[in-house]
Amino acid sequence: MSVNDFIDKIGVLRNKFQNLQHLAITGGEPFLHHDIVDLLKISSALFKFISITTNGTIFNQEVFEFIKK
Repeated sequence: MSVNDFIDKIGVLRNKFQNLQHLAITGGEPFLHHDIVDLLKISSALFKFISITTNGTIFNQEVFEFIKK
C-alpha cells in the first residue's frame, strides 16, 4: 500500500468513525513496509493510540528513534 493509499483509507475511517482514537497496525510484518515510519508519523497525528503487532526482528535505527518519541 502506498502512503497516499494509506492516507485515503485512514481518511475514510476518520470520517466514518469520528471518535476513533486507536489504530492497530498488523500484518504480515508491518516493519517490512519501506514507508513504515511515514505511515506511523501520519497515524500518530490522527490517533491518540497506535498499536503495532510485530515480531520485532526487523527494527532499524529510524524505527527505534521514532518509537522513542
